[in-house]
Amino acid sequence: RDRGGRCRAAGGGVTTGRTLVTGAAGFLGANLVAALAARGTPVTALVRAGSDLGRLRRLAPGVQPVACDLDDRDRLDRLFADAAPATVYHLAGDTGTRHFDGDWGVVDRALAANVAGAMNVARAALRSGSVRRVIRTGGLEEYGDVAEPADEARREAPTSPYSASQVTVTHWFGMLQA
Repeated sequence: RDRGGRCRAAGGGVTTGRTLVTGAAGFLGANLVAALAARGTPVTALVRAGSDLGRLRRLAPGVQPVACDLDDRDRLDRLFADAAPATVYHLAGDTGTRHFDGDWGVVDRALAANVAGAMNVARAALRSGSVRRVIRTGGLEEYGDVAEPADEARREAPTSPYSASQVTVTHWFGMLQA
Protein backbone atom coordinates (compact mmCIF):
# COMPACT_ATOMS: atom_id res chain seq x y z
CA ARG A 1 0.00 0.00 0.00
CA ASP A 2 1.11 3.52 -0.59
CA ARG A 3 0.39 6.39 1.81
CA GLY A 4 -2.99 6.92 0.18
CA GLY A 5 -4.03 3.36 1.06
CA ARG A 6 -3.83 2.13 -2.51
CA CYS A 7 -2.39 -1.29 -3.35
CA ARG A 8 1.01 -1.24 -4.99
CA ALA A 9 2.59 -3.96 -7.06
CA ALA A 10 5.04 -6.01 -5.05
CA GLY A 11 8.27 -7.46 -6.32
CA GLY A 12 8.61 -11.11 -7.27
CA GLY A 13 9.20 -13.89 -4.83
CA VAL A 14 7.30 -16.54 -2.97
CA THR A 15 4.03 -15.62 -1.33
CA THR A 16 4.43 -15.41 2.42
CA GLY A 17 1.83 -15.03 5.12
CA ARG A 18 -1.86 -15.83 4.94
CA THR A 19 -3.24 -15.94 1.41
CA LEU A 20 -6.76 -15.69 0.02
CA VAL A 21 -7.56 -17.13 -3.41
CA THR A 22 -10.81 -16.17 -5.16
CA GLY A 23 -12.08 -18.62 -7.75
CA ALA A 24 -10.42 -21.44 -5.82
CA ALA A 25 -12.74 -24.13 -7.22
CA GLY A 26 -11.75 -23.37 -10.82
CA PHE A 27 -8.92 -25.04 -12.71
CA LEU A 28 -6.28 -22.36 -12.09
CA GLY A 29 -7.54 -21.58 -8.59
CA ALA A 30 -7.48 -25.19 -7.39
CA ASN A 31 -3.98 -25.72 -8.74
CA LEU A 32 -2.75 -22.49 -7.15
CA VAL A 33 -4.33 -23.46 -3.81
CA ALA A 34 -2.64 -26.87 -3.98
CA ALA A 35 0.76 -25.32 -4.79
CA LEU A 36 0.51 -22.73 -2.02
CA ALA A 37 -0.61 -25.35 0.50
CA ALA A 38 2.28 -27.62 -0.50
CA ARG A 39 4.63 -24.77 0.44
CA GLY A 40 2.96 -24.49 3.84
CA THR A 41 1.14 -21.23 3.08
CA PRO A 42 -2.10 -20.85 5.06
CA VAL A 43 -4.81 -20.43 2.40
CA THR A 44 -8.42 -19.28 2.50
CA ALA A 45 -9.99 -20.77 -0.64
CA LEU A 46 -12.89 -18.54 -1.67
CA VAL A 47 -15.50 -20.34 -3.76
CA ARG A 48 -18.89 -19.38 -5.17
CA ALA A 49 -21.79 -20.82 -3.18
CA GLY A 50 -22.80 -24.11 -4.75
CA SER A 51 -19.44 -24.63 -6.49
CA ASP A 52 -18.24 -28.12 -7.27
CA LEU A 53 -15.37 -28.64 -4.86
CA GLY A 54 -14.05 -31.71 -6.70
CA ARG A 55 -10.83 -29.97 -7.74
CA LEU A 56 -10.17 -29.02 -4.11
CA ARG A 57 -10.21 -32.61 -2.80
CA ARG A 58 -6.45 -32.60 -2.43
CA LEU A 59 -6.62 -29.78 0.09
CA ALA A 60 -3.88 -29.80 2.66
CA PRO A 61 -4.21 -28.84 6.31
CA GLY A 62 -4.27 -25.07 6.56
CA VAL A 63 -6.53 -24.64 3.53
CA GLN A 64 -9.92 -23.32 4.41
CA PRO A 65 -12.64 -23.34 1.71
CA VAL A 66 -15.20 -20.59 2.26
CA ALA A 67 -18.32 -19.97 0.18
CA CYS A 68 -18.92 -16.31 -0.61
CA ASP A 69 -20.39 -14.55 -3.60
CA LEU A 70 -18.41 -11.51 -4.70
CA ASP A 71 -21.55 -9.37 -4.84
CA ASP A 72 -21.91 -9.63 -1.03
CA ARG A 73 -19.74 -6.71 0.15
CA ASP A 74 -20.53 -7.13 3.85
CA ARG A 75 -19.63 -10.83 3.78
CA LEU A 76 -16.43 -10.06 1.84
CA ASP A 77 -15.41 -7.46 4.42
CA ARG A 78 -16.01 -9.96 7.26
CA LEU A 79 -14.16 -12.68 5.38
CA PHE A 80 -11.14 -10.46 4.79
CA ALA A 81 -11.18 -9.37 8.44
CA ASP A 82 -11.37 -12.98 9.66
CA ALA A 83 -8.81 -14.40 7.22
CA ALA A 84 -6.42 -11.42 7.49
CA PRO A 85 -4.63 -12.29 4.23
CA ALA A 86 -1.39 -10.58 3.32
CA THR A 87 -1.77 -11.66 -0.32
CA VAL A 88 -4.89 -12.02 -2.45
CA TYR A 89 -4.96 -13.87 -5.75
CA HIS A 90 -8.07 -12.80 -7.66
CA LEU A 91 -8.93 -15.55 -10.14
CA ALA A 92 -12.74 -15.58 -9.88
CA GLY A 93 -14.88 -14.81 -12.89
CA ASP A 94 -17.90 -15.93 -14.85
CA THR A 95 -16.39 -17.74 -17.83
CA GLY A 96 -19.87 -18.60 -19.12
CA THR A 97 -19.96 -15.18 -20.79
CA ARG A 98 -17.43 -16.06 -23.51
CA HIS A 99 -19.98 -15.82 -26.32
CA PHE A 100 -22.23 -12.94 -27.35
CA ASP A 101 -25.12 -13.69 -29.65
CA GLY A 102 -27.07 -10.49 -29.03
CA ASP A 103 -28.33 -11.55 -25.58
CA TRP A 104 -27.59 -8.54 -23.39
CA GLY A 105 -28.17 -10.70 -20.32
CA VAL A 106 -24.71 -12.16 -20.96
CA VAL A 107 -23.26 -8.64 -20.91
CA ASP A 108 -25.04 -7.90 -17.63
CA ARG A 109 -23.66 -11.13 -16.14
CA ALA A 110 -20.11 -10.29 -17.21
CA LEU A 111 -20.36 -6.79 -15.74
CA ALA A 112 -21.87 -8.00 -12.46
CA ALA A 113 -19.72 -11.07 -11.87
CA ASN A 114 -16.42 -10.04 -13.40
CA VAL A 115 -16.20 -6.26 -13.12
CA ALA A 116 -18.30 -5.47 -10.04
CA GLY A 117 -17.06 -8.66 -8.32
CA ALA A 118 -13.42 -7.65 -8.88
CA MET A 119 -14.08 -4.14 -7.57
CA ASN A 120 -15.72 -5.63 -4.46
CA VAL A 121 -12.59 -7.73 -3.88
CA ALA A 122 -10.41 -4.62 -4.32
CA ARG A 123 -12.56 -2.66 -1.83
CA ALA A 124 -12.43 -5.46 0.74
CA ALA A 125 -8.65 -5.74 0.30
CA LEU A 126 -8.15 -2.01 0.77
CA ARG A 127 -10.39 -1.91 3.85
CA SER A 128 -8.88 -5.00 5.47
CA GLY A 129 -5.67 -3.45 6.71
CA SER A 130 -3.85 -6.78 6.27
CA VAL A 131 -3.53 -7.07 2.48
CA ARG A 132 -0.11 -6.15 1.12
CA ARG A 133 -0.70 -7.16 -2.48
CA VAL A 134 -3.45 -8.24 -4.83
CA ILE A 135 -2.47 -10.40 -7.78
CA ARG A 136 -4.97 -10.63 -10.59
CA THR A 137 -4.57 -12.91 -13.53
CA GLY A 138 -5.58 -11.86 -16.99
CA GLY A 139 -5.93 -14.08 -19.99
CA LEU A 140 -5.08 -14.51 -23.61
CA GLU A 141 -8.68 -13.67 -24.58
CA GLU A 142 -8.03 -10.04 -23.65
CA TYR A 143 -5.95 -9.77 -26.86
CA GLY A 144 -8.58 -11.24 -29.17
CA ASP A 145 -7.89 -13.77 -31.86
CA VAL A 146 -4.10 -13.71 -32.03
CA ALA A 147 -1.42 -16.22 -32.75
CA GLU A 148 0.29 -17.57 -29.67
CA PRO A 149 2.35 -16.44 -27.96
CA ALA A 150 0.53 -13.15 -27.61
CA ASP A 151 2.45 -9.90 -27.46
CA GLU A 152 1.32 -8.14 -24.29
CA ALA A 153 2.50 -4.82 -25.71
CA ARG A 154 -0.26 -5.15 -28.31
CA ARG A 155 -3.50 -3.27 -27.68
CA GLU A 156 -6.28 -5.43 -26.26
CA ALA A 157 -9.01 -6.56 -28.66
CA PRO A 158 -11.70 -8.36 -26.65
CA THR A 159 -14.17 -10.48 -28.60
CA SER A 160 -16.73 -11.42 -25.95
CA PRO A 161 -18.40 -10.02 -22.83
CA TYR A 162 -15.99 -12.17 -20.80
CA SER A 163 -12.83 -10.84 -22.47
CA ALA A 164 -14.14 -7.25 -22.43
CA SER A 165 -14.81 -7.56 -18.70
CA GLN A 166 -11.28 -8.91 -18.16
CA VAL A 167 -9.77 -5.94 -20.03
CA THR A 168 -11.93 -3.61 -17.94
CA VAL A 169 -10.70 -5.14 -14.69
CA THR A 170 -7.09 -4.97 -15.87
CA HIS A 171 -7.48 -1.22 -16.43
CA TRP A 172 -9.35 -0.64 -13.16
CA PHE A 173 -6.69 -2.49 -11.17
CA GLY A 174 -4.00 -0.50 -12.99
CA MET A 175 -5.78 2.72 -12.02
CA LEU A 176 -6.03 1.61 -8.38
CA GLN A 177 -2.33 0.81 -8.35
CA ALA A 178 -1.27 4.21 -9.70
